[in-house]
Amino acid sequence: MEEALHQQQINGRRADQTGIRSGGVTLSADKTSATADSTDAVTVSLKYTLNGSGVSGKTVVWTSTGGTLSTASSQTGSAGGATVKLTSDVAGTFTVTGTIEGVAKTTDEITFTAPAGE
Repeated sequence: MEEALHQQQINGRRADQTGIRSGGVTLSADKTSATADSTDAVTVSLKYTLNGSGVSGKTVVWTSTGGTLSTASSQTGSAGGATVKLTSDVAGTFTVTGTIEGVAKTTDEITFTAPAGE
């Protein structure tokens, strides 16, 4: 009985042990480098699952350490996925963070290089 009632505090939310183990948030980028020309975009994808299925209708808040994001927030679709695009007009190395249900995931560094001839 105690085990069934055992709960754990995580990120200010209460979640049972089973829910934590069987759900997940993953984040990936389609590439790690792009040209700093305001058009070459890196697509960052987040997937939110619970018990092996995508969770739809949840808000993802997007932030970055530089560059321009295509949106500040988006909703997960029927498969639990959401995407954002990162562009930049200046050379530099940035990361993108997606936060959903109090869980934040950050990409590896994404490098924008100056266009050829500049």
